[in-house]
Amino acid sequence: MEYQKEELFFAYITAEHFDKDRITKPVIHVTCSKHKRFGLKVEDVYCSLHEPKQWYKMEPKKSNENAEILQHFTVQFETLDFNYQRDIHITFDIKTISTIGNYYYELMDENWCKDLWAAAKNKNLTDVEIFVGTSKLMEAHRVILSARSPVLNSSLISSTEKSIVTFEAEFDFDTVKYFLNFLYTGRLKVCPKVKQMSQLADMYEVETLKNICQVLSASPPDAEQVTNYLLEL
Repeated sequence: MEYQKEELFFAYITAEHFDKDRITKPVIHVTCSKHKRFGLKVEDVYCSLHEPKQWYKMEPKKSNENAEILQHFTVQFETLDFNYQRDIHITFDIKTISTIGNYYYELMDENWCKDLWAAAKNKNLTDVEIFVGTSKLMEAHRVILSARSPVLNSSLISSTEKSIVTFEAEFDFDTVKYFLNFLYTGRLKVCPKVKQMSQLADMYEVETLKNICQVLSASPPDAEQVTNYLLEL
C-alpha cells in the first residue's frame, strides 16, 4: 500500500493450514517500517473481509526492543473461506497521526509551489540577492523569506531597495538551495547534509524544518534489525 508514492504498508496472511477452499486459523498482518521517515505513527488499523463490510480491529504487536523500528498489527480468525480462482479482497482502514508538530501532508494544488520556485529561479520580480560566502547563489523574494523565517524578516523588513542575504561560506551551495526551496514550497528534497540543514533551520528559526530534520536524523532500521524483529513475532 502506497503513501506519498512510496510503499509504506505491507499486508500478508499466515495460517496453521491451507485447505482447498478454506484457511484454518488465519492471521492477517499489517506492518509499517518507514513511518518515522514520514513523521507518522500508526494508531489504529481495521480490516474488512466481507460485503456488507464488517470491520475488525487489528491489535498492535509490540517488541520491547524494537518497538520504534516496525509497527505491526494482527487479527486472527478461526477460518477463512476462499476460492483459488479469485483473489482474497481485504479492505484496510488505517488511522495515522503526525509526529511532526504543525506539519501535515494534505491534498493540495501541486503547481503553486512549483510556480513560486520557478519565479525565483527566473528572477521574476525578485528583490533579494542570495550569497553563500562571496559567491552569488540565486535571487529570491523578500515577502516569502520574511513570511517563512522570523530571523530573515528582521533583517529584511526595514530595507526598501534590493537586499542581500549572505549565508556563511561553510554551508554547502546545494544545502542552502534546498533550504530556500523548502521556504518556498514547504517540501524538503533529498538532502545528504542533514546536519547543515538542521543548523540552517535553527539559525533562521524555521520550526517545521527543525522537526523534519529531527526525523531525518533518526537512524533507519537496517535489514538485520527488521528481520530480528519479525522473528520475535
